[in-house]
Amino acid sequence: MAKKKQIDFDKINAALDRLAETLPRRAGVYMLNHSKKAFRDQGFTDDSLSPWAKRTTKNASDRNNSSSRAILIDSGNLRRSLRIRKATFKEVAVGSYGIPYAKRHNQGLKGMPRRPFVGDSRVLTKKLTDLCFKEFKKALEA
Repeated sequence: MAKKKQIDFDKINAALDRLAETLPRRAGVYMLNHSKKAFRDQGFTDDSLSPWAKRTTKNASDRNNSSSRAILIDSGNLRRSLRIRKATFKEVAVGSYGIPYAKRHNQGLKGMPRRPFVGDSRVLTKKLTDLCFKEFKKALEA
């Protein structure tokens, strides 16, 4: 005779409560890493990597250096300004703090190319979906 499996709803509920507390922050870390990766890759990945437009003018630090520096990297402040702005079960947001020119670079301006480092990405959405499914499955198997 087949043995019936008992479902412990209290255990599942506790696992889902823990997940509600931890999953948003973990998703934020995925998002933050995706944005920082744009600086390493010198382009943004939506379906695939779209390289940023090359720099057309050189600043003083470029003129004094035989090797050219990476795009959007001068002091490194823009990359370091990226933070998880909000991580709740309803919303997770990553953005730049305290850098007034961040939006101009991310969205571009007339005469200034768009060099996105934060935004919607199909690759990131797939990673987040996989994370959620894996964690929910783990919680339900608890």
